[in-house]
Amino acid sequence: SQNLFADFRTAVGERREFRLADGSTLLLNTATSVNLRFNGRQRVLELLRGEIQVTTAVDPLKRPFKVLTHHAEVLALGTRFLVRSNGQGGGVAVLEKAVEVRTAGSMVRLEAGQSLDFDGHSLGAVRRNDASVGAWQQGSIIAINRPLSELLADLSRYRTGVLRCDPSIAQLKVSGAFPIDDTDLALAALESGFSLRITRYSRYWVDVSAPASALSH
Repeated sequence: SQNLFADFRTAVGERREFRLADGSTLLLNTATSVNLRFNGRQRVLELLRGEIQVTTAVDPLKRPFKVLTHHAEVLALGTRFLVRSNGQGGGVAVLEKAVEVRTAGSMVRLEAGQSLDFDGHSLGAVRRNDASVGAWQQGSIIAINRPLSELLADLSRYRTGVLRCDPSIAQLKVSGAFPIDDTDLALAALESGFSLRITRYSRYWVDVSAPASALSH
């Protein structure tokens, strides 16, 4: 219900761009909801869930621009950046300039080309952005040697229903570009490219497993 009454929101599989009153732009990924709290002293976006890209505008009033999630606060330093949030934590990636990321006990400054993950307690290690960062804006997920279960969890954000991964192949490493506007096509690419078996019990229940022949070896 919190999602339903958010100021900005997207449905599963939808991406939308909004222009804010200060000239900043906000791009929402799938199943995302954001509340806006702008006043005379500050510009605050409350990311309730999902993923956003923010491009901040210069503010004549010099009000700080912040993104708040359940677990962290991100202060923009004149910048373009991504923030994602889920129940367990989230992440930040900087595309231009810099941001400061704060959680309960720590603060880290991220420069352009850097990202980190966070949870309720701490900030993870700073790492370099790779090709997968922000690929959703061009309509794909780019996997670079990713465990299959992680890739499927990502794909499931763009479709309704259950996308289940057989535990026996959860750690299979997968690379490639997978379309998010047609997740069935992405599953077909996985099926042919990695010799997996896709079983469709219904439109809303899909199982990914190893083919029977592979299990007998």
